[in-house]
Amino acid sequence: MRETAEAARAKKAQDAAEKRLQRKLDELGRDVDAAWMKLEKLVEARAYDEALMLAVDLKALATRGDALQDFATRFEAMRKRQLRQRGFFDRWKR
Repeated sequence: MRETAEAARAKKAQDAAEKRLQRKLDELGRDVDAAWMKLEKLVEARAYDEALMLAVDLKALATRGDALQDFATRFEAMRKRQLRQRGFFDRWKR
């Protein structure tokens, strides 16, 4: 009985986390161009942790919208513009 209750709580927590993620992606999707500009500014400012979180969210949004190729194209273009910011791109590869 106890294991069932724990499993139910875990499922409820997982469902809530998934809902939060979907709301976050919905909000991000309202202005994708602004999100990409913010990502580039974060990389320039060497705020790599925040930039990585945003990049992961942008990739998740692209995956959800079947636009992964668009993500890859934009990300590569940003990488070429930000050649001096290798720290971010090294972290991205991990």
